Amino acid sequence: MADSTLSLLCRFAPRHTPRVRALLQLLGVTLFLLVGGGIVKAQQLLTRPDGEPFRLVLQWMPQAQFAGLYVAQDLGFYRDAGVALEIMRGGPDRDGVRLMKEGRVDFAQTWLSTAIEYHEKQLPLVHILQVLNRSNAAIIARKSKGIHKIEDLNGRRISLWEGQFRPPFQVLLGKTGIRPVVVPQYYTVSLFLRGGVDACSGMEYNELNMVYLAGIDREELTVFFLRDYGVNFPEDAILCRRDVWEQSPEACAMVAEASLRGWEYTRENPEKALDIVMGYVEQERLPTNRTHMRWMLQVILRSIFPEEGDRWTLGELSREDYETTARWVKDQHIIDNIPAYDVFRGQTRVP
Repeated sequence: MADSTLSLLCRFAPRHTPRVRALLQLLGVTLFLLVGGGIVKAQQLLTRPDGEPFRLVLQWMPQAQFAGLYVAQDLGFYRDAGVALEIMRGGPDRDGVRLMKEGRVDFAQTWLSTAIEYHEKQLPLVHILQVLNRSNAAIIARKSKGIHKIEDLNGRRISLWEGQFRPPFQVLLGKTGIRPVVVPQYYTVSLFLRGGVDACSGMEYNELNMVYLAGIDREELTVFFLRDYGVNFPEDAILCRRDVWEQSPEACAMVAEASLRGWEYTRENPEKALDIVMGYVEQERLPTNRTHMRWMLQVILRSIFPEEGDRWTLGELSREDYETTARWVKDQHIIDNIPAYDVFRGQTRVP
């Protein structure tokens, strides 16, 4: 049994990133010792020290942005990997990083830049999986307002998100020298649709399609994707508290492995994945529809799985992308020091 378990892990490992493969090898050795020594007689799921399932909180309310994780949960991929995991919705009433700081959750999916900020501010986190490796952020403007190139934003009223989503836009404004009149943007694009601002912040997978669905055609818009201006922040990442990493690295490996499996299934079975997502959407009674979720999923998948010409590796956070993102966050005076890459990724223990 020990030999077959170890060989199974080794067979799965080549499909995944070097980071996940290393974690799986550690998991395989652990299982070999336990099972081979007769300590484990039947499979038991790894849990928190109190016997409760590990908890992973998402960045926002249920939507296709998290399809792969919902698939992994509903189809039993976490259980198959050997870990008990409960996925919790995020939202304006649930700050995932704060919940980790309070010890109420063990894992969170959040923006890389947010994780770097909190790590530097005395919440030791370990990065276990990079989900989105390219930026989807954009400034959406109306051509009817005379906005055709980025310099046309000078002196214009634009709405930008505040808090953790502001830094990429601040970096763009700094790099281009644009000086607009910035007003706060909250959870909708209503102010833009009603003409209250000339441009607004948005994500390609979400707000841009909301504008289309409101009746504004692509030809009526000028869209400035931040990645086209050299501001290519990797976005969604899965992180855990450092104490979770140190106490149960096997559980972290399992969460990373099963999450990638969920996304691979989603890529191959997008409509089945949407069925699962819509179940959670309806449960929360959210004002969206399958058409919008389908658009979101298509864009999200392009940000996860590299295509020809893309320079990232599935699930991995490169040292270059990490250091570039951290330097941008530091330049915005959000952090004073850049956490070491190896420490942030759990490769070096903190004394």
